[in-house]
Amino acid sequence: MQKGKGVILYSEFTPSNKWITKPDGMTSGEWKEAIKMTANVSAVRAIPGRSQDNHCRRCLSEIETLGHILGACPYGETLRIHRHHAIRTKLADALRKLKYTVYEEIHGTADNGSNRRIDIIAISESLSQGMIIDPTIRFETYKGQPEDVHEEKRANYVPTIPYYKDKYQLHDISVTGLMFGARGTIPNFCSQFCKTLGLHKSFLHELALLIIKESLPSKETLRGHSDSSFRGEGYIQCCVGVRLCNIYSNQELAEIHFMYGKVDGNAALARRLYQERYPQRQCPDRKTFVRLHYRLCEYGKFNSPGLGRGRPRSTTPEVQEEILEAVNMTPSISTRRVALQVIVPHTTVWRLLKEYQLYPYHLQRVQALSPADYPARVRFCQWFLQQCGVNPNFPALVLFTDEAQFTRDDITNFHNQHVWGRRTQTSWKTPYFMF
Repeated sequence: MQKGKGVILYSEFTPSNKWITKPDGMTSGEWKEAIKMTANVSAVRAIPGRSQDNHCRRCLSEIETLGHILGACPYGETLRIHRHHAIRTKLADALRKLKYTVYEEIHGTADNGSNRRIDIIAISESLSQGMIIDPTIRFETYKGQPEDVHEEKRANYVPTIPYYKDKYQLHDISVTGLMFGARGTIPNFCSQFCKTLGLHKSFLHELALLIIKESLPSKETLRGHSDSSFRGEGYIQCCVGVRLCNIYSNQELAEIHFMYGKVDGNAALARRLYQERYPQRQCPDRKTFVRLHYRLCEYGKFNSPGLGRGRPRSTTPEVQEEILEAVNMTPSISTRRVALQVIVPHTTVWRLLKEYQLYPYHLQRVQALSPADYPARVRFCQWFLQQCGVNPNFPALVLFTDEAQFTRDDITNFHNQHVWGRRTQTSWKTPYFMF
């Protein structure tokens, strides 16, 4: 393994390297692992002295280098897809802010009739021009790699230009392949292209930081290659009530269901085809195919709603009636006092009252005004205006003081005073005097 492989690309756009001295948004552990990735010295088997067998402990097909883990190992395919989608979405959102009409993951047809799928097509409505942009994340190896990736993408998507011209009624469409380094490098080819679009340097810095976080060994990319986390053949995978998402990724579950539908519901044949296509994965039991299809039909998702929620709650109708009757008789009662009366946990009382849309409304102080007070206030205002007419400086002769409250009752803690109800209640306490 060559240490420092591909680091020459770090010098092409230096603003993306700010995280080395200013690791904003990164923990100390993430920053340390990112530095190791930069120098290509992360803890993998290819490092001399770490293991007698330097082959990947997952796929066993290639030497376990950092480039293999971040870019080729089948075990990390789902993580790489997630990383790619995160970068594609961020780039598409930035183009939308520049007033482009952007479509993502669009299927098309090449000149030879084969199907192709582009990541992004950005359309300028005023110029009737479009841009096919295909961002990809590769492990950095040599200086001319970004240009080679661009030519590779052009060869793949140029044959689809007539199809998209006709679909979106455009005069011209360009194809650009953008390579971003798996260790957060932004090649000069990408920075110049983004500059022509009007994207700020800060956007590329954010993009580089996002790529690093998605590639970090401290996330699941390298953690899954540790021997301690390996799931052996004896791993229980198809017991009744197990949450499939805890065993298989969403990508794997989708592929399991795809095989089941491909053979028209033959679970045994689907299992055999799945094992032939993905020999390095743990092969699910045939009942898993049937159970997964049933859950999708019944609940619309991979897992049934009731799984993993603990023991069912048991509150009898009699207990519910006692709780509601206690609140109805004394609307200001507390949940703990109701719990003592009915002999249930006070959390049960809270849950039941919430289910019946009852809310504890707190009391609020207001002035104790009577109908006779309103004419008196009007007379006072009229007298005040008359005095101001006689003497314009009259307000300056008046001493205005803050209101003072006096009560013959004890001090009331309004924080603990509430009234249970479905809407705001109007309640009165003993009126106090205002001077």
